Amino acid sequence: MARRAKKGEAAFLLQCRMLADRWNAIDPADIGMTPQTVGAFDEKQAGARDAAQAVRRAQAALDAAMHDKRTAVAELRASFGAATGTIDAYAKTTGDPDVYATALIAPPEKPGARPAPPTPQLERVRTLAYGPIELRFTPCGERVFYDIQRSVVPLEGPRTPWEHVTSTGHQRVRDRRVPRGVATVLYRVRAHRTSGRASAWSNPVTVEFGCRAGEGIGAVPMPRASSGRGAA
Repeated sequence: MARRAKKGEAAFLLQCRMLADRWNAIDPADIGMTPQTVGAFDEKQAGARDAAQAVRRAQAALDAAMHDKRTAVAELRASFGAATGTIDAYAKTTGDPDVYATALIAPPEKPGARPAPPTPQLERVRTLAYGPIELRFTPCGERVFYDIQRSVVPLEGPRTPWEHVTSTGHQRVRDRRVPRGVATVLYRVRAHRTSGRASAWSNPVTVEFGCRAGEGIGAVPMPRASSGRGAA
């Protein structure tokens, strides 16, 4: 069954106004109503329409007031910057550090390089059903990127050197090119800023691969956190 009352508020108000106009133009008895009920309906739809218009006017006034406030605050900030700049210039010219105390403002901070981010920690490593290994690690702040490295222990021979897997701005990555035919895969991560300052590498986390009878190596990975001894 089709909806009788329009769903949107504006459409519903317009619908009720059209109905009121229609019902006022015909004999109410033809639709089983009385002049009183039609008049009450007309009064209520007019009241609802007036209330909606009042809200729109109030919203427009609020938007205008917010615009005026933002403009005034922006102008005040500009004026504040100009005033403090003048005070800075006067303090520098006179060589008097007490100027700032007299003006009740703090002296300008000396610029310095941002420190290296903290070392992220690999907090979860899991193998997905279709092969990739998913790594999750702790975030180290905003505007920080992460380098992920991998080392593998083959079935025979020594462990390989660390190699780059990917760099990302997310705290979750998937290694989709996990080497096959290896006994163990190790991962480590570090954080770095765009300026180049980097954290230390995290302790490595180990993923060991099991092997069932009749199957090749690389069957069911079994992740476990390793205490590690740092970078190789």
